[in-house]
Amino acid sequence: MHGKAEGIRVLELCSRLRLPRIAGRSVSFQVFGNSFSTDLSIHVFWTSRSGPAEKSAFGCDLCRKLSDFGAVEHTLWIAQD
Repeated sequence: MHGKAEGIRVLELCSRLRLPRIAGRSVSFQVFGNSFSTDLSIHVFWTSRSGPAEKSAFGCDLCRKLSDFGAVEHTLWIAQD
């Protein structure tokens, strides 16, 4: 991201997100700002009762929308029990 104005636009985009509703799964997200730059980190949290974790259509769509603002890295993290 290149500046504060872009950061504000990304936050506005996030505030308008419609979180998907998928049977057996719930989703939430949280936005983190870097204290030394204009970088943002958006964490999408899924809960699932079964099945392997994989990149979601929601996450991929969000990546496409955010790529207009700069570099985007879409990474899948799995909680360790």
